[in-house]
Amino acid sequence: MTKEKQNKDLVNTLITVAESSSKKSEIPVSKTGKKTVTTTLFKFLKENPYQFKQYDVFFEVHIKKLENSKALKLETYKLQRSNLCALLGWGIHGNEEGKLALVAAESPEYKGLLNNSKINKKKAYNKK
Repeated sequence: MTKEKQNKDLVNTLITVAESSSKKSEIPVSKTGKKTVTTTLFKFLKENPYQFKQYDVFFEVHIKKLENSKALKLETYKLQRSNLCALLGWGIHGNEEGKLALVAAESPEYKGLLNNSKINKKKAYNKK
């Protein structure tokens, strides 16, 4: 998937929580006290709602915040695989521009998006 396609992938879309996920949102905590992808992604999306598209989120989190190698193939990453959606009870909504925000699974906003026929739905991948 190209950067452009990845950024269009979540336009007017809700990534719904996986069946393996908590039905109530949980704030991720690092067991080691070090920055993890999940804790960094959570913090970034909470602090920047509807500011970044999918590829740009990965770039900000992996390259700028976690200082990983620029050799990462970010265009292959998918938020549907995120622990936020797969385990921790967070949906991710992409607005009409494809800019993203976290939505707690138990919130009225999540329920409204879930029941809105104009919003595409993508299931998060299950994790065990």
